Amino acid sequence: MVMSDDTLNPFAPRSTPMLPSANGTVSLGQGDESLPFYAQGAVGKLTSSGGGGSAHNLGAFADGTPAITSKANGKGQAIHFAWLPGLSYWFSQPAGAIGNRPRDDSLRKIIAGVATSVAGVTPPVSVSLPRIETPLLLGPDKTTAVVTLLNFRAGQPVPPVAALDINVTLPFKPASVTSVEHGAVTPTKVAALAGAAGEWLVSFTLPLEFGDFVLLGV
Repeated sequence: MVMSDDTLNPFAPRSTPMLPSANGTVSLGQGDESLPFYAQGAVGKLTSSGGGGSAHNLGAFADGTPAITSKANGKGQAIHFAWLPGLSYWFSQPAGAIGNRPRDDSLRKIIAGVATSVAGVTPPVSVSLPRIETPLLLGPDKTTAVVTLLNFRAGQPVPPVAALDINVTLPFKPASVTSVEHGAVTPTKVAALAGAAGEWLVSFTLPLEFGDFVLLGV
């Protein structure tokens, strides 16, 4: 597949689509919903991704060809896409959309689900709405932390969130929670995590317009 510079430029006209493209469905875990996708840059039949054992199909194109596979590889697993998930998501906004563009929610769930449902990664921060970025920064002594909240909800202007529920897992019990935008915050829950020695869960709710920093400390 060959892509021009204009195709890779996110501000380029949509008259330069990536080809070939294909549709299909993905189910990342047992009992998970079937997620449709429209793939940009589909490259056709998957080849071996290394490691022992047989590859497990997580999704297929409409013609039955595997679209995503998982295969044991040492102590882990190799996840192989036969298409370009990141650029497929980027170019999934409606033609002519401006501002913080709406993009395909099913593709977002597939990309995130590879980490959570397939690889079993549990994010240290979870929130009640999608498209809110929530990086967690820990201080060097692991007694302070900062959560950055960034609102990437679709719309122009970006729609504010009246009440965002936030859950943060920390290696210490926080005694204070402070928002740069809203001052001191009273958590709705602070509890030790069962089966996770030294880890604590703190929950709180905040409004969010564009962005915020939340400081947690002992």
